[in-house]
Amino acid sequence: MVVFLVQVLVPVLFGITCTQVTAPVTELPKELMPLTVGNKWRYLSGLFNPPDTTIFEITRKMPVTIDSVTYDASAYIYYRQGGTKPEFEWLHWNGADGLYWLGGVSGRDSLFIKKLGFKYPAEVGESWLVPILAYSRSDERFYIRDTLTFHVIATDEEIETPAGKFKCYVYKYSRKPADDVLERWDYYEYYFPGLGPVAFISRGQSDQRLIDRAVLYDYQMRK
Repeated sequence: MVVFLVQVLVPVLFGITCTQVTAPVTELPKELMPLTVGNKWRYLSGLFNPPDTTIFEITRKMPVTIDSVTYDASAYIYYRQGGTKPEFEWLHWNGADGLYWLGGVSGRDSLFIKKLGFKYPAEVGESWLVPILAYSRSDERFYIRDTLTFHVIATDEEIETPAGKFKCYVYKYSRKPADDVLERWDYYEYYFPGLGPVAFISRGQSDQRLIDRAVLYDYQMRK
């Protein structure tokens, strides 16, 4: 069974550097991630030389009704440049307390669920449970694969990427990458408020060795 997780995490070769920045932020952007149709984020990805390019793209708006409340959801896809675009889309929505997942849709199935993915604003040390959605291409259906605990481990960590330097919120969660893998991996997602995801890093939990990473090198924001 081929399974696609809602996470955007992909491998990358490009090096990055991180430093802790203590200067206070005087005014935060309203949204962690802008969800205007046409917005695109491009990442250098792959543990090869040259690296691949992975694209995260907001494709359309659509109404989603959950528990009698209708939300203006933003559908998005991610795919490798030059590859085939997926036949299914994931759904995001910006709420007052952060970036939500609203589920997924395809031509044959849909799953709607309102769950906070990335709390914003947030404080270091906060944590919450997040259901992890997945899509099975063989069964052509969405399902909840697991429930993980997300942690805020930084709100002002500076990361340097090919697209520039960004002072980020860093979210961490841990899981086994596959059922037949014994070790758990730690996943770190870097979000720059007002722009969205700028880096994804995974490390072996036992020794923190680098396993995968992706860094932003270009983006396109629509008004």
